[in-house]
Amino acid sequence: MHDAVADYCTRWATDAPGTGLDLGGRDLNGHPRGLWPATRWLALDLRPGPGVDIVADATTDRDHGVYDVVLCTEVLEHVENWAAIVATAARSLAAGGRLVITCAGPGRAPHSGITAAGITPGEWYRNVPHDDLADALAGHGLVVDDARQTGFDTQAAARKEA
Repeated sequence: MHDAVADYCTRWATDAPGTGLDLGGRDLNGHPRGLWPATRWLALDLRPGPGVDIVADATTDRDHGVYDVVLCTEVLEHVENWAAIVATAARSLAAGGRLVITCAGPGRAPHSGITAAGITPGEWYRNVPHDDLADALAGHGLVVDDARQTGFDTQAAARKEA
């Protein structure tokens, strides 16, 4: 997890007890779940690995309950149909729940979602513009509280109205 992810997630983190779903939650280089210390987390990822509770495809496997917070950090740039993950996240939010997303924005160099190194053969990669992400969030009925590009990072926070 790079510093920009931690900094952005800190803006939205809370000490309130709750439940959380981390989409793409395999720990390649750290994760921000600890910023929500009273949250009980479930991590879903396409591949098994450290921190993963459910191995599943978040673009198609969409019914794992509802949560107070959903995280999706540094995932969307690795998924051709990233809007389907946004749909899963929106569907997974409880009324009043918060979604926090970070991903590679325009200008960031390609990197792997499989290893901590460069792109592997056949691996999908494309940076996600913040306005496209904001449109996808709103299109799934979420209230977009923030959508921005900071440096080469796209960041967004949205909520499901109570």
